[in-house]
Amino acid sequence: MYSASPWVGTSDPAVPVWGIAAPGTDNISSPATHGATPTGAIQTFSVETTLTSGVQYRVTVAKIAGSDFGFTDFTP
Repeated sequence: MYSASPWVGTSDPAVPVWGIAAPGTDNISSPATHGATPTGAIQTFSVETTLTSGVQYRVTVAKIAGSDFGFTDFTP
């Protein structure tokens, strides 16, 4: 199992700004905070180390080996 959690700007959702993964554990500890890698996870990419105030972002949690996923949009 492999869980992933990318952050993207909703204006260009194909370009991730930060992401983490928990290979083999199927678990990302909550809460997941942008820029902080939870125990048991690895950082997969980091393009935008600080989120921009007033810009809308989307965080997605996906179970890569299955069909479970969820997302939410937020504006810091």
